[in-house]
Amino acid sequence: MTGYLGCIFDIRPLYILGIILCFLVGGLCFMPTTGWAQAPGLPFLDGLGISPQVGHLKARSNYQGTFYPAEDVKGQYTDFKLFEHQASVGVPLYQDDRREWSLSSNLNYQKIETGAILPDTGQKFPGELWNVNLGSSYRQLLSNGWISGISLSVGSASDRPFASINETVITTNLSVRVPAGGRNAWLFLVNFSNNREFLNYIPIPGVGYWYEPNNRVQAMIGIPFAFLRLKPYENLSFDLFYLPINTVHAGATLRVSWPVQVYTAFDWKTQRYFLVDRQEQKDRLFYYEKRISVGIRIHVADPVTLDLSGGYAFDRFYFEGENYSDTGRNRVDLADGPFFLARVLFHF
Repeated sequence: MTGYLGCIFDIRPLYILGIILCFLVGGLCFMPTTGWAQAPGLPFLDGLGISPQVGHLKARSNYQGTFYPAEDVKGQYTDFKLFEHQASVGVPLYQDDRREWSLSSNLNYQKIETGAILPDTGQKFPGELWNVNLGSSYRQLLSNGWISGISLSVGSASDRPFASINETVITTNLSVRVPAGGRNAWLFLVNFSNNREFLNYIPIPGVGYWYEPNNRVQAMIGIPFAFLRLKPYENLSFDLFYLPINTVHAGATLRVSWPVQVYTAFDWKTQRYFLVDRQEQKDRLFYYEKRISVGIRIHVADPVTLDLSGGYAFDRFYFEGENYSDTGRNRVDLADGPFFLARVLFHF
């Protein structure tokens, strides 16, 4: 059986992920069980510091595997098969009623089987793509009721991570939350990243207004992002998120019973990597994808949730360049096709 599985997938990254997950799950069992500081159920807002609570961090971790069967590479006589592994963890290091300090880590690994080449340079398409980072964040409640925060993440996104300092990815956020009556608040932030989809290497200020008149409406109206959650009925919710240029999530979730939820979603996402052998230092390998999915989420038992989904991925392509305006350079287009996803989440 092991030999058969080895023929289908390169299981080497599974050993790495297995070690990481064993460490995470084992370590998280000893962490505090108070509530996580970020607004519950709003994963896209993590790191923005929108939560009105300080000192209620909760440990969490998850593993996700996504399989894309072999599909044709347009304009090349080959196909493209992808298996993506993702693992993440967040743990509180210190917290009290006015301060919180946490540590987080994320791992994304793409195992690619293809004979495709980057057409402009003739280079063989990489068989592996990695994005590994370690981050930390700190928030403090000030005497005037404002909440200030800072986060820093350092890692590497490449076909050979940490090969040199030129593949290093740095992201930092500064934020201030200013109460505006009731649950509402203003959020001011500054973001810096050397691997952003747009305006790379440039600090970008942002401002948003968090509007939450009741438990059925949550909205963030801001620049350069927007979020909306509507809950017209107790068991039904709708979500919409946008971040420039091409990050979109729109979904609907129905709770069938206490442990079971079903959902459907549209996602438009992007990933970016610094190839070690790139010809231009500022070039990155971009990946874009749109997908429609349906899934089921089951709360198996505290603290474990199982998430299974599948769907159709389309408008998939890679290209190499400095930003989105270079979509025609070294472009590799993939045929549309199905995908299958399994995720396990731990919340403590």
